[in-house]
Amino acid sequence: MSSSMNGTTMDDGTIPALWRRYEQLKNVELRKDLLIEELLARYEYLSEQHKNECADHEREREYNRTSQRKDKDLQQNILRLHNILNRDPFVLVLVDGDAMIFQDALLQEAEAGGKKAAGLLQSAVMSFLESAVAELPSDTKVVTRIYANLRGLSDVCAKAGIVDNPSKAEGFMRGFTRGRTLFDFVDVGYGKDRADGKMTEVFKLHLYDYRCRQILFGCSHDNGYARLLEELSIDEECRNRVTLIGGVPLEKELADLSFKKTRFQTLFRTTKINTHQQPEFVSDFRPVTYDTNAFPSTLNQTSGLVTPQSTNVSSTVTSSEWPSLATGTWAAAAKNAPPFVPGQSTLSAAKIIAQKSSAPTQIPRNRKGQRIDPSLKGIYDKDEIARIKRMKMCNVHYLHA
Repeated sequence: MSSSMNGTTMDDGTIPALWRRYEQLKNVELRKDLLIEELLARYEYLSEQHKNECADHEREREYNRTSQRKDKDLQQNILRLHNILNRDPFVLVLVDGDAMIFQDALLQEAEAGGKKAAGLLQSAVMSFLESAVAELPSDTKVVTRIYANLRGLSDVCAKAGIVDNPSKAEGFMRGFTRGRTLFDFVDVGYGKDRADGKMTEVFKLHLYDYRCRQILFGCSHDNGYARLLEELSIDEECRNRVTLIGGVPLEKELADLSFKKTRFQTLFRTTKINTHQQPEFVSDFRPVTYDTNAFPSTLNQTSGLVTPQSTNVSSTVTSSEWPSLATGTWAAAAKNAPPFVPGQSTLSAAKIIAQKSSAPTQIPRNRKGQRIDPSLKGIYDKDEIARIKRMKMCNVHYLHA
């Protein structure tokens, strides 16, 4: 019998050899199983990763779609807002009408002068803006608000002789309002700082309004506006958006602020109104001096008046040198005053002096020899004083000028 069968030897047929061959096959199967398990694990991992990537991709794609829709909507909103912001651009002119007064010639033309002033102001503002404001839209409108006490301002103009009747000044204000549809002459009525308060609030309202391309602020007479403006002078955007209008010269605190400044001299007065009235007559009286030695006088203990003991009075002015006066003047009243009657009470004497000026030869005094001044009763007009106070006249101008 051959020593080999089917390519194997007899030794391979032994039990140990068979076991070795089995172990070899077993190891091969084990490696095969491990390989298959590894491949399955890797496939499972890659499948999960693919699934996640697909989900992420779907989210990204959906996000891109949403972003594109939002971007398109935002672009449309920006375009719409841009159109809204650039619609009806305007410049705002705010004027304190109690201090910045129009030229006399315009006021004297009443309503026609008001319409003319509105047209001139429109032209002056547009001419200024062409050189002072960059990229100003061609359809920019001019909105003007002038705040003033109409009745008080009319009375002042009449009192100063600018107009012969307050109704002309009132007509001017009506004409100004009617001259342009966006021009208003606003009556704030009587009261201190009413125009200031309205101007300040309207100024704040429009300062950061994009459609308001420039604010022309007419407040040259009042340092009170400096408190409002000095806080804004450090902001470059505000400095570029605000221009101060001068009528009368700017007060020092306003002039020192770093805002643009301009003046419309053909429209507004450059000097303050003088309301001092001329007297109805000019007196030719000259100072009268008396020789005090010619007045040996005694104090009347009953009446409280010092009366001269002698009628011989030496004066540097004789009776022929005194000019004649119209009936009803204080001098005429003094001339016709009744003589002093000894024995009257101090109160009675003072009352007579209050009603009629005393003669130069009598000086009313009380029991202590102190001079008694005439009472102002009947002279002091409370209503007139109240009316003058409501005009808010400048004390510095009228008392120091």
